[in-house]
Amino acid sequence: MEIQPTEPILSDDMTIGYILKTYPASRAVFKRYGVRCESCKGAVSEPLRNMAANYGIDLNSFLNELREVIS
Repeated sequence: MEIQPTEPILSDDMTIGYILKTYPASRAVFKRYGVRCESCKGAVSEPLRNMAANYGIDLNSFLNELREVIS
């Protein structure tokens, strides 16, 4: 039986810090959107959906770009 590769699982309730730590390539997407939260306190506790709302970022587009970069 052949194992099919799966798309990385990302959700809007994941924290910025978790995504950056788990998927280092994601830094490029955060940088492209002007989000520089690597060392801010919110990176540890703030979910992606809050970050998107605070920065006026379309969450679905952001998640799709993250998936492309980390897959």
